[in-house]
Amino acid sequence: MEQKRTRHNTGGRPGQRIDRRGSLIGGLVLAESDEVLMLKEKIAELQTALEDKSVLNKESILNNLANAFMKCDRIMDAIKHYRAALELNKEDAAVYMNLGVAYKHMDMFDKALVNFEKSLKIRPTADEHYNMANTYLKLSPPNYDSAIEHYKEALRMDPNHLNCHQNLGLALKTIGKIDAAIMEMRTAVKLGEGTDTNSFYNLGNALVSKGGQEEGGGAAYLEEAVSLYREATVLAPGDADIRTNLAITLSHLGRFEEAVTEYFDVMKLQPGDSMTHFNCGNALLEAQNIQGAIEQFRKSLDLDPEFLDGKHNLGMALMEAGKLEEATRMLEAYLGDLDEREDQDEDDGEEMTESKALQVIEDKALIYYNLGTMYSKRGMPTESKEALEFSIELKEENSLAHLNLGNQEISLGNIEAGFAQFELAVMYSPDDPSVLRNLAYVMIEQGKLQEGAEKLRMCLEMNPDDIEIKSYLDQIEEKLAVKDKISADIKALEEKVSGAEGGGSFKDKAGLAMAYRANNEFAKAIEQLEQCLVLQPLHPQIPGLLSVIKSQAAETIAELTADTGKEKLKDEELVHATGRFSIFAGKKKGRGKKKKKSGKVAIIS
Repeated sequence: MEQKRTRHNTGGRPGQRIDRRGSLIGGLVLAESDEVLMLKEKIAELQTALEDKSVLNKESILNNLANAFMKCDRIMDAIKHYRAALELNKEDAAVYMNLGVAYKHMDMFDKALVNFEKSLKIRPTADEHYNMANTYLKLSPPNYDSAIEHYKEALRMDPNHLNCHQNLGLALKTIGKIDAAIMEMRTAVKLGEGTDTNSFYNLGNALVSKGGQEEGGGAAYLEEAVSLYREATVLAPGDADIRTNLAITLSHLGRFEEAVTEYFDVMKLQPGDSMTHFNCGNALLEAQNIQGAIEQFRKSLDLDPEFLDGKHNLGMALMEAGKLEEATRMLEAYLGDLDEREDQDEDDGEEMTESKALQVIEDKALIYYNLGTMYSKRGMPTESKEALEFSIELKEENSLAHLNLGNQEISLGNIEAGFAQFELAVMYSPDDPSVLRNLAYVMIEQGKLQEGAEKLRMCLEMNPDDIEIKSYLDQIEEKLAVKDKISADIKALEEKVSGAEGGGSFKDKAGLAMAYRANNEFAKAIEQLEQCLVLQPLHPQIPGLLSVIKSQAAETIAELTADTGKEKLKDEELVHATGRFSIFAGKKKGRGKKKKKSGKVAIIS
């Protein structure tokens, strides 16, 4: 059985799911290098004019000088001169706005708000409201309610303010109002008249988020997002972020080959990015290009050797390729690194959130399960048993782990322990035909034909088209019919022998012995044949037959204790976790410093 798991871990990358806001009105635009010399000359002229007592319009000179300092990224000098200008004229809204912008670029958001508010009182325009809104979003924590209020007021004054529609949409999206956000972003796209890259890009991101809320993945929203991203790539063919989001969305639509093409384009635009190779590996793995996936995961780890998700997915890809020894080493290394990170986080006093703790448990349970299955395939039943027990300790309800542990117990000769694990597997997954099937196979191999046939019938009810189960059940029912006839024959012969004078004739005892043998009741068969020898000590065939039955009995006992179910019993397949990228998400996990392993994990290699 194969179980796919897409892990929504790690927020803003693996894809570059980064929304883009419109900038401040009056925002900082740095001078190009060829303008710097001219600006320096301009600053010198303005400073000279400022010192000239005959010049009357000092406020204008101070404002222009501050603007020049802003373009040169000399923000504190700009602030000094804006404030000086306001000393001369406390009613200049433009200077208050520019001073607010300067404070914002210094991350002094409270002071920025004070100056934007003063500008707004003097000159209540859409631009003032827009700048106020943007700054509210920069506070820690962001004040979304105030930001949204100011965006809406700005749009009341200027309904065609493209960036305001866009930023209002982003704020609404952040607080979970996706439908309202999409409406604002559609307006921004319309106002952009097909020329605004960010409008296409941000609407695409919002539609992807909407798709994630829909049952079944919201394919229609994702398809529209793909179209929008493609529009954006026409306007900005060299934008790696847009192509990354396009590739991720294509992957979620199952269009893996197209996604891979986009990832290779991103690699050209943004060489040396570990996450791009990682996500490309995921798409290749889904497209069943296992060797290609392995190559990309290796490149991801070459660029970022500490990237845990890269180790995890490389291990999974190696497992798919049948390279079990290397896959085992990689997943063992992943578990060791995961333990080190947990220990380091604990030493650093970092508290793990409940959701993160649950995710770590899920991860470890899955890895131990796959390790257990690989150890089994490599002929290491003891190690397999230990790994599966770790998996169950972490996640008791993992029916597949119970199922495979049952297989290992039986292969080690622990028949009752094996059956106990199978019963637990059925308890946790009563509607899973694969669990019932394996339990049935073991029961049949142990000679419990009636019980095994009943489990097979239950499997067939769940999956009536399973030809393998139907064929096997037919065989077992034929055996049961034969067994019923043999049982009837045994009963009749037993009654005849017990009722006969002297314990029955030689012929009856020999017939009863053969019936016992056919029913695998070897001890009773041997007893009857030994009584036949008492009646006819010189019978030429009885000694040889006794020897054959004793040998047959010994072989059957050895088979039951050494290699039960060799033909039918098999481990359930490896559980795959190859989709470690998120349409909505992520930053890589933080890394801990290396330290001595804690000894929490004891895997025998």
